[in-house]
Amino acid sequence: MEKLRGADGGLIGGASLKPEQFVEIINAANQDG
Repeated sequence: MEKLRGADGGLIGGASLKPEQFVEIINAANQDG
């Protein structure tokens, strides 16, 4: 989860490029806690 927080800005910037990957990251974050 620490990595997700650090890359938050990058995720938002790349969400438009890889929406499917972004969804997977969100799902993983929700499962993690």
